[in-house]
Amino acid sequence: MSIDRKKGPAGITIGTLNFPHAPELDLGPGLKGWLYPTKETGVARLYIVFPGGTKRVKESWILRAAAHLQLSGNSAVSALQIMEQLEAIGASIDIQVESRYVQLVISAQTRHLHAALDIWLKYSAGVGFPQKEVEVYKAGAVSDLQIRQSTPKYWSHRLLMQSICGSEHYLSNYTEVSDIQGISADQLHSYSSLFLDKQPCFMILCGDVDEAVFTQLAHQWGPVSLDITEPPIWTKKPSEQRHIEHPVANTNQVSLSLGKSGVVVHDSDYCALWLLNTLLGGFFGSRLMKNIREERGLTYGIHSSLVNHGDEYHWYIHSEIKAGNAELVIKEIKHELNRLMNDCTQPDELNKVKQYLCGNLKMSFDGPFNMAGKRRDLTLFGRDYNFYDRAIESIHNVEAGHIQELA
Repeated sequence: MSIDRKKGPAGITIGTLNFPHAPELDLGPGLKGWLYPTKETGVARLYIVFPGGTKRVKESWILRAAAHLQLSGNSAVSALQIMEQLEAIGASIDIQVESRYVQLVISAQTRHLHAALDIWLKYSAGVGFPQKEVEVYKAGAVSDLQIRQSTPKYWSHRLLMQSICGSEHYLSNYTEVSDIQGISADQLHSYSSLFLDKQPCFMILCGDVDEAVFTQLAHQWGPVSLDITEPPIWTKKPSEQRHIEHPVANTNQVSLSLGKSGVVVHDSDYCALWLLNTLLGGFFGSRLMKNIREERGLTYGIHSSLVNHGDEYHWYIHSEIKAGNAELVIKEIKHELNRLMNDCTQPDELNKVKQYLCGNLKMSFDGPFNMAGKRRDLTLFGRDYNFYDRAIESIHNVEAGHIQELA
């Protein structure tokens, strides 16, 4: 039995998104928030977002360690005992550290959300960073980094970022084993303050909650400073070296990364460029996948991505291939780039990508918890709801000629 991937059920044209326009709430001095309620689920999730992320600090590895160890306990209570308190009320607390933000996520049954936040406030403020917990973290982080550093993929991405951003930029500020090994409790204490209640932040509350619950949580959190710490001065100095090779022992694989930084994308062109990237290498039916994977069998997968790290867009193409196929894969990538610039995309192909994008976009808004990430990004980038309101229509209105111009 064989499957013809060119055939499938007729697509349904998607014309709307389910993204409620939650009003901005004034939750107290310096604190704003957005509420996305549901009914009769009995659970809720509170997102507390601190703008800045790793671009706020020179020593990103200490920031990540402090986030991981924020509930590591002190002389009076252990990390295990704190975890048991959370488990007793069916709650969890997670901290995510990204280049643009640090995000604290507290999940619990609605009736226990206040108790979970109280656990965070009590033990994060009184964290002692016990030596045993710090050493366990350092051992795990060193092991994880050493494993990643033994792979071509790690070096491919690292050298690409250092090439297109320069070694003095936060996106190429990579951690070394010695950095992790040198982390001290004093350093962790200095970074710990970035997660406490006086730091500039905003909140998003989702689930079986109402505005009264949100107001109580905000009061529990306390006042927020309006003074955002200025990030370090980062220098972007792209390398003049356009082709970099880095040998990795004990492998016959090549991790191939191509990239471009500083891509200027106006909001009016965002959907068209997103469509262009998807057409090239952004999904399983893309041109790169069809040419290099399906027709030539040179790789299991190849993809392109358009990423906004906060200051500008970066564009990447990545694939894992056999060493002997590298030159041919690069040749075919260039061929597909030239096709986008010189040949007008056919209507059937363009419509297929539009349907795919609209479907994925609509699914990304399913459920109240997915709303939090969308609202967070709108706030961090200073956009309003119209950015997403216009997305479906903008995708449908993209014409082949515009794709060719952008390429």
